[in-house]
Amino acid sequence: MCLLGLIEQARDAGRVGDVRLHGDGAPALPDNFTALPYVNPDAPQGGRLIEGVLGTFDSLNPFIVQGLAVQPVRGYVIESLMARSYDEPFTLYGYPLATVIAEKLTTAIALGDFSTRDRDYADLYRVITLNDLDGAELTRALAATAAHRGITLQPLSASITDIATRHQNSYTAWRLRQAAASASYPDSFAEVVQLVISFSDPLITGKTATRRWTAASRTWT
Repeated sequence: MCLLGLIEQARDAGRVGDVRLHGDGAPALPDNFTALPYVNPDAPQGGRLIEGVLGTFDSLNPFIVQGLAVQPVRGYVIESLMARSYDEPFTLYGYPLATVIAEKLTTAIALGDFSTRDRDYADLYRVITLNDLDGAELTRALAATAAHRGITLQPLSASITDIATRHQNSYTAWRLRQAAASASYPDSFAEVVQLVISFSDPLITGKTATRRWTAASRTWT
């Protein structure tokens, strides 16, 4: 099940940070928790980890169907968007929606015109046309994500030039692959990019800390 599908299910249930795989009970942790109970959020960072693994491998890609992938890559190098708590076998916890937006937006800014990730723009378009969002929470998530990644924030409109035109064909091909879900996205990639800019530029320039994004009107209020 894709991340946006899980987000939409959780949004309908009034939660964004978790998805239950079993019908009994509620998730143990509150919305927007910062660390699992058995994790020390102030633990030292950095250093070097060396592990021994039995066997061999013929690929560094952990998502191959055939062949043997090197084992630690998926768990330590590629970060999953959702994970289990060891205390709750039937619950998956994921990033808060504000962090999902911040991850995709900082990537778009960092890559600029060199981005080949049409899906990031489409995902942002989908999320901001479905959800009313708190500007203060988004501002905090964006600042934290940019600091963690070492990215200098600047308006998206200043980071890209003609990407909407150059990527129209690749976006159209991606949209066709979405089958019935393609109806959720406009034909024009320029329309997608323009809405993402309208959403993100005021956020990045600090104008939304006391405002809310309204999905129905597609404006900050």
